[in-house]
Amino acid sequence: MLRIRLLLPLLGCALLPLTACDDPASDVGIGLVEAGAEPVVRTLAASTFEEMIFADITGGTERMLSGRVNDPLIGTIDAIGYLDFASMFDVADTSPITSVTLNLTRNYVYGDTTMPVTLDVYDLADEWNALGAPADTSLTLGEQVTSITFMPLDTLVSIPLPSEWIEANETTLRSSTFSESFHGLALQSMTAEAVAGFAVSQSSFRVITEQDTFSFSISKSLSGLQRTGEPSLPEGRILLQDGAGPIVKLNFDFDGLEEAPLNGAIVRLFADTLSVLETPPNFVRPRVETLQLVRIDSDEQAFLIAEATLSDGGDYRFSDLALRNILQQVFFGETLFEHLELRVPFSASTLNVMLLYDAASGDTAPEALLTISPTD
Repeated sequence: MLRIRLLLPLLGCALLPLTACDDPASDVGIGLVEAGAEPVVRTLAASTFEEMIFADITGGTERMLSGRVNDPLIGTIDAIGYLDFASMFDVADTSPITSVTLNLTRNYVYGDTTMPVTLDVYDLADEWNALGAPADTSLTLGEQVTSITFMPLDTLVSIPLPSEWIEANETTLRSSTFSESFHGLALQSMTAEAVAGFAVSQSSFRVITEQDTFSFSISKSLSGLQRTGEPSLPEGRILLQDGAGPIVKLNFDFDGLEEAPLNGAIVRLFADTLSVLETPPNFVRPRVETLQLVRIDSDEQAFLIAEATLSDGGDYRFSDLALRNILQQVFFGETLFEHLELRVPFSASTLNVMLLYDAASGDTAPEALLTISPTD
């Protein structure tokens, strides 16, 4: 997801490693207070825990998504993949172009793996910029070029472009100004079986002449994502989804903890992994394994605080030293932030899903466990 700056731990602060256990409060900083002092563990319920619209960054990632999936749990997602290419043509080759093929290496799938997916291929009408482009970007399509049907688990999808397209674009393909005059291709689906993900660095645009073969590399990529059907979630759950969103807005009320010496901190979230795993036959719904806890300052700048991986027990526990440090600064009035957010780490684009128990879920509600040193 969106790249964010790391918080540097404060010098002079120490915190023993926190281990996953049935009772996380038992390890939150105990043993760090002065000899003879009894630590106090405070449990705080979340004051804010709600879904939040978020436009993920999908431009320039290592994966392009394309297709449409109708998920009975989270609704319908449309993914339009955009690609542009860097010319590798040798202008000394004047022989006729005999074929042009877009070769895509599939490395991700979301949806029904047994039903064929049809992608329609379009020319792109205008120049575009992929760097930092968000998932809600929509580019102008030109004429339809062709269509391709493949199975979602196929590892290689080859899309031959028709002879009439080659004839219309032969001069452009040979041109030294190819990057300015050719704007790329878009791939979208009108069927709702699955979204496929393609490895950008392992895909190519192959131009074959009577004398040679030229593989144009992919110079730009972008996944345009849109939710067109509403989720149908179990009661008391909120959705977090990579790529298409939403993410989760989180906060705690720290009133009464001003200048409290903080020895340890855990933020704990509970996941409904069973609902995520319940899918129709042959349907793949990848889940979110790692979450980031991010602070948002008053100027809307985002800073990474900690990461947590889904445990075997079905929860995420943020317990990094940086979490303790930033909360201690808050208690001493040195740092303020608007709210916290839960995001998926920035990586290759996905549509991975997780359901979290909401703030009214009792024992599975989100919580912060704080170990406070006694004061005089």
